[in-house]
Amino acid sequence: MKLTRVIRNKIKVKIKNNKYMFYIWTCVHNICNPKFIKKVIAIGYDPNVLFMHHNGSLYPGKLLYYIECEDEKSGFCAIYRNTLGAINFAEQFGGGTSRSMGAYGVS
Repeated sequence: MKLTRVIRNKIKVKIKNNKYMFYIWTCVHNICNPKFIKKVIAIGYDPNVLFMHHNGSLYPGKLLYYIECEDEKSGFCAIYRNTLGAINFAEQFGGGTSRSMGAYGVS
């Protein structure tokens, strides 16, 4: 009984130290959870998903936004419009404090 608990704990540590194994374990663990499945699928497709990152303290007191433009065929005006839309979205939903760093993916 005690030996199996020790082995199980070692396996958990190995899984948690490897981000890919931990992701797979989390997906398998939540395979019957419809909310989890919906959130995982929405990450790549839902434009309302906002990712918050803390990128250090290089610019204290400044609010930085990381905006991804994935469409390589867009012109300047389209990228400018998408950038303004992403900044507007981040200002509304991203908090707006100088400590939070917003990241919004524009598709």
